[in-house]
Amino acid sequence: MKMKFLVLACALFGFIGVANAQDNTYPRDLTVCWTHPSLYVDESDIQDGDLATTRLTVDRHDGTRAVDTLIPVVGLPGARQCTTLSGDIPKPGTYTTFAYAITIDDTSSDQSNASVKKYTGKPKPAENLAGQ
Repeated sequence: MKMKFLVLACALFGFIGVANAQDNTYPRDLTVCWTHPSLYVDESDIQDGDLATTRLTVDRHDGTRAVDTLIPVVGLPGARQCTTLSGDIPKPGTYTTFAYAITIDDTSSDQSNASVKKYTGKPKPAENLAGQ
């Protein structure tokens, strides 16, 4: 039985770069937050224990996949969950994240709405303008 939708936190999907805004080192960690679905497509409730994992995918703008991982579900249907993926942003660029809820019988939800985050490179050093 398909899940109705994967409700996602923070404007539908929390996609938070853990690195400080001043930190331009790579690879970077990625923290993702979401809210587990609570209904199947037929409007029936997802029961406690029905959700097994959340699949997270993170793709670069060029189509290469940076992350494809399964996160064990912690909490009840409708609960918020976060995880930090250590070192999974390998270089500057634009990354798109999707989540999929997976039940204990291996049924997957449709993908969530996309969350897009742009990571910038190291700033260029200031030019020495002395003597000009």
